[in-house]
Amino acid sequence: MPESFSFSTMKKISFTTLLGLLLALISVACRYSTALADFYSTRIYPWVSAVLSWLAAWSPINLEEIAIAVILVLLIVSLCRKVSWKHRLANVGKMLLWTYVWFYWGWCINYSRSNIYARIGALPEQYDQAELISYANDFVNLTNLSWTDEPLPSQAELEAEIKQFYAQVPKQYGLSTPRSWQHPKTSVVNGVYSASGICGFMAPLFAESCINSDILLRDYPFTYAHEYAHLMGVSSEAEANWWAFQACTHSSNPAVRYSGYKGIITYIMNDVYRSLGPDEYNLWRSAISPSVVADLRATSQHWRSLRSEKWDSLQNSIYDLFLKGNNVEGGMKNYSYVVSLLISLEPDFASKDVKTK
Repeated sequence: MPESFSFSTMKKISFTTLLGLLLALISVACRYSTALADFYSTRIYPWVSAVLSWLAAWSPINLEEIAIAVILVLLIVSLCRKVSWKHRLANVGKMLLWTYVWFYWGWCINYSRSNIYARIGALPEQYDQAELISYANDFVNLTNLSWTDEPLPSQAELEAEIKQFYAQVPKQYGLSTPRSWQHPKTSVVNGVYSASGICGFMAPLFAESCINSDILLRDYPFTYAHEYAHLMGVSSEAEANWWAFQACTHSSNPAVRYSGYKGIITYIMNDVYRSLGPDEYNLWRSAISPSVVADLRATSQHWRSLRSEKWDSLQNSIYDLFLKGNNVEGGMKNYSYVVSLLISLEPDFASKDVKTK
């Protein structure tokens, strides 16, 4: 009986290990096969994210951080067990293998999917300095006009409107279906994210979009729409910014629309600064209304008061390496590529049948 039990147990362990290795190999293969990654993003991920987010829906806090803490404790226990070093390494290896599989199959294979240009059959717009400044001038005018001191809608109304927007996006854009049980989460270590200036993040283990509880109200709609775009299967930070802008500016609420413009204008300003240089940039910047400038300054001062320079630098370096290691062009610079998307895809997206209230 003991021998039979030992054999069946080893057989079961061998099967789970082989399954884990197979899933890990498929996730690695997706890094080299866009077609395979696209199949995951459009056929598998929507169901995986629906199940994972449903399992975590009961909790208002991010469960991924708790799961990681549990995994670390189990790893330490495995290392401290009074068994041979081979058994220790085997147990630790299996745990790391399945953590890797969970992490990538939960969301991170999306990093290898086709970019938005390929998905909709478009090409990046090639523009010169004059075209950039022309677009920037128009954007500043729209941002100035969008400024408002009206209140934001309730949390429930905002979520419903953003989800309605994503639900009506044409299928060729390759987004998942919004689910009623998917709500933004908060972190159990929120201060760590504030020290790094992180407004929100995507937690792959339970398909959770998370928002920093220290965020200013005016920035909340854009951040929520950005993180929800990630939950819909968008891996590119630039594309998530682009979707957040589209979702907010399609809103029926003036404060939400303004949040969309405010969320993007800093990227416009950075591109113009690099293009014109300090003197001409300062002249150009004077066209931005004092109300908008005051909001931008308030946001900057708010995060500066919470930020730790050393922790911020460390986190940025680690995340930059992580993004580059997962095929995200430019690493942290990818966020600013949203300007190219706006110039290239704005007319195309505007012509699509995306309804607003």
